[in-house]
Amino acid sequence: YFNVLIYILFYALFYVIFRIQFFFFNQRLISEQRIHSLQLQTVQNQLQPHFTFNVLNTIGSLIYKNEKESAYEYLNHFSDMLRSTLMSGNQSYWMINEEIKFITTYVAMENLRFDDKFVFDLNVFSEIDLSLKVPKLMVQTYVENAVTHGLMHKRSDCKLSLDIKSGDSHIIIGIEDNGIGRMAAEKLENNHGGYGNEILNNYMEVYNKINKTKFIFMVTDLFAEGGKAGGTRVNLWIPRDYSGNIR
Repeated sequence: YFNVLIYILFYALFYVIFRIQFFFFNQRLISEQRIHSLQLQTVQNQLQPHFTFNVLNTIGSLIYKNEKESAYEYLNHFSDMLRSTLMSGNQSYWMINEEIKFITTYVAMENLRFDDKFVFDLNVFSEIDLSLKVPKLMVQTYVENAVTHGLMHKRSDCKLSLDIKSGDSHIIIGIEDNGIGRMAAEKLENNHGGYGNEILNNYMEVYNKINKTKFIFMVTDLFAEGGKAGGTRVNLWIPRDYSGNIR
């Protein structure tokens, strides 16, 4: 009986220690999730002011060049885009079809700005569920990079393509331009991809720490004949189970 009692006491002590450790581990995990959730909201909410600043900068440039009609049309496009973001409230995400509509309007704005300088090829594959959630303005930011850093400095024959299809666990995004390439853009602009890229890199890093299905991001430099820079391709995999929440 004495040995049984000792065994029970040891088991009870071990169980109490285990429960205490589990409690503190669980509390720490909850705290980390809250911190990461706040970080996600912070970096995501930086995207809209960043985009708005770029648009207002362009409108100011058109007015300065006395292109009043273009500035007015550009402003009308911007008001439509602003309305769509405001209608989604404080959410940091929306449906993929809303992102596509936003991008289409944005590209129309930029073509207005650059006198129909580039051809935009949008391919949305039929199997994609357009109600799937994506981070608001994420794809648009990479499209914006392709235009402002890749195509803006090219004189003619400018092309931009956006492919959206569905995989087993991810929405697969492909953004390709035939611009001057990243190295040449960095030399001209004295930067490394812009503030928007930094925001999104931080966003994906924080999200991937605490979610099972990860964001995957890849940039490929394209080359023409003779090894000359021939543009840039961005491949982005967005989790199909993305909802903007911590899981």
